[in-house]
Amino acid sequence: MMKFCQSMKVLAPYNSMLAYIQRPGAKYLLNEGKWEKLFGRGIKPDTRPILVLIPFGPLEYLFDVADTYALPDCNFDDEEIEKVIEECSAPFDANGNIDNSQYQLLLKNLSPYGIAYNPSMVAGRDYCAKIMRLDENQEMLDIKIGNRNLKYPANFLLSVNSKANDTERFASIIHELGHFFCHHIGAPSTPKEWWQYRPLDHGAREFEAESISWLICNRLGISSPSEKYLNGYLDKNDEIPSGISVDMIFKASNDIWKMLMEPVPLAKGYLHKFDKTFVSAIKDMREKPVQQSLFPNL
Repeated sequence: MMKFCQSMKVLAPYNSMLAYIQRPGAKYLLNEGKWEKLFGRGIKPDTRPILVLIPFGPLEYLFDVADTYALPDCNFDDEEIEKVIEECSAPFDANGNIDNSQYQLLLKNLSPYGIAYNPSMVAGRDYCAKIMRLDENQEMLDIKIGNRNLKYPANFLLSVNSKANDTERFASIIHELGHFFCHHIGAPSTPKEWWQYRPLDHGAREFEAESISWLICNRLGISSPSEKYLNGYLDKNDEIPSGISVDMIFKASNDIWKMLMEPVPLAKGYLHKFDKTFVSAIKDMREKPVQQSLFPNL
């Protein structure tokens, strides 16, 4: 299933999982309109669609290439369509290099989730990153709201080894965000009542986080140690760790994938969704009039 979802980059990770459950042998999925517009192919009669979720509606109906046929004006024969699908399903040709725009977008999207970022952690080469819960006012977020900036205490701190290269940092950040979105992080001395901690053992936590890192990095053509870890675990054990949630792995992967693809609106992050104090701080800022300078041209 993980390999299927790694190659099905036309879909977000969670929808890839839903598609695998319904049609594990699918090769490439599009809706009826895109099959016709992009490839000049129609949908065979009585074909059963694959259902996935969409942001602004309940469901979308997708069809595999095997469910299609060439329309009269189609420019692709069966051999050509197979070649196109193979190219679309292959990992991006990144050779381990990080797309800097995606990297910066990922870091920018930490704030809506209440995560402060420290790129200057001093540690050995074998310790690349960590994420932890914070007590009040240990780290401050600088959040832009309209033409103003709101300083607000961070709930989490993501620290990255200053000695690591960009590829190591990126893979480690994805791993630590896997811990975050799977709720592996325990509470500090002053816990937030909205944070639901999942008390898994170390093996289960690492298996979930490594699965997420493998899925995201491989979709981008970036090598990471996650595959070695997962293979090593399965070489020594007959089963995956008890207590892991496949659903949680793909939901977390979906959230991280969105952080790489587009800006996360403030209202979609954990701060705005769950932290009532943060929502009140935004409301107070918006109601407070902007002070005009007596010397606007200086």
